[in-house]
Amino acid sequence: MLPAKKNFLNHKSTFVTCVQVFIVAGLLVSLVGCGKGDQPDLGTVSGVVTVDGKPAAGLGILFTQRGFRSSGGCTNEAGEYNLKYLRDTMGAVVGKHEIRIDYLPQEEKKRQRTLPKKYNRESELFRVVESGSNVINFDLQSE
Repeated sequence: MLPAKKNFLNHKSTFVTCVQVFIVAGLLVSLVGCGKGDQPDLGTVSGVVTVDGKPAAGLGILFTQRGFRSSGGCTNEAGEYNLKYLRDTMGAVVGKHEIRIDYLPQEEKKRQRTLPKKYNRESELFRVVESGSNVINFDLQSE
């Protein structure tokens, strides 16, 4: 008489091994998706933002292109910014972007003002990012 087959779900070590294989496989698949090899073409983007002709500190800048991750940055005391695509990857996707610019919440409270909606919520700002290095400046008017 042949020994009875063991159900793998009832066999603890086989079950644990299967679970471990699925966990490792899942981690490997997720890591492959995080590699820089699957990123779209990017161009580096930097520039200066002025408001009423003066460098504007404490502004958040967001470049958005449909179907892709947005890139963002903040202006320093000289009004300069550099866009980041990912935490450790600078730039923005190559192509046409809608741009939104507004004071960061902490700066808005300090200054007691905001920029007109045409620069943020109802943005009329569009720019094209090309491969390589892009310098994109903005001269905004407070009213």
